[in-house]
Amino acid sequence: MDADYLQYEYRRKGYDHSLFSFSDSFSRPPLLLPDGAKVAVVILPVLQHFPVSGQAGEYPNLWDISRYDYGVRVGIFRILETLGKFDFPATVAFNASLAKLEPLVNQMRDAACEIIGHGSNMNVLFTNDLGYEEESRVVGESLQILESTFGSKVTGWLSPQSSESNHTPRILASHGIKYQFDWSNDDRPYCFDLADENLIAMPGSYELSDKWAMEQLNYTSPRWADQVLQYVNVLCTEASEHGARVMTLQLHPWIAGQPHRIRSLEKIFEHLQAREDVLVAKAETIIESLEPQLRKDGSGGNSDVTPP
Repeated sequence: MDADYLQYEYRRKGYDHSLFSFSDSFSRPPLLLPDGAKVAVVILPVLQHFPVSGQAGEYPNLWDISRYDYGVRVGIFRILETLGKFDFPATVAFNASLAKLEPLVNQMRDAACEIIGHGSNMNVLFTNDLGYEEESRVVGESLQILESTFGSKVTGWLSPQSSESNHTPRILASHGIKYQFDWSNDDRPYCFDLADENLIAMPGSYELSDKWAMEQLNYTSPRWADQVLQYVNVLCTEASEHGARVMTLQLHPWIAGQPHRIRSLEKIFEHLQAREDVLVAKAETIIESLEPQLRKDGSGGNSDVTPP
């Protein structure tokens, strides 16, 4: 074994990074939501492009690619129609390469969706191998495409496959991103510690994702819906004592947008609508309300060691 094998310059008490420090959500100052709501819910459809080109092997995996394509051709329209029945707003993570699909873009406009960045396409993930300059270029280019397509500033982000390099939070902040959904380690937003940059981690709530529940855990859609309902109920109970909570419902239209699953999504929406202490809102609306409180509660990082 080499002598330097056990040497790690970032080993110390606490985390081995300086993005944020440890802080439990039960001891921070309570957060307050508009109208006395206990839990804010972000409904986050994820629109993704899986290019046929670049597929490994002798021929493309059309089984999966065509399933994914169902999401942007059919599933998202069914989900938006269902959202409309309940007058719920949506925050949509949008691969920039989909911006050329005019009917899809028009549907986003008609539904008044908030658009957040989701990278270029699902073949470009953020890893340390990508390199700082290339990752920054991909982020900047994808944001420019979305902003020119939809005509408004993009301030939110979900990385493709929630992939992050050591540099991603700093890169996002440098491009004007105010909040992102890559981290699922809390039930309330918190601030990153990025020196002169501002970035808020919104709860990714990945345990609630349709992809995690029905693709990874093989849940049926009714079981997934029941899990989401229980999650909401527990957060509302905790919020009564510890302050407001925030949760995200990530929806992949090629999963939740299927005909045999849409009724389960309606069941979730019915429950959210029936609870007077739940606020369903766009991410930008929640951030506008909570950001001043988050800056005061000291939930960000305060480390003095910066990993590469």
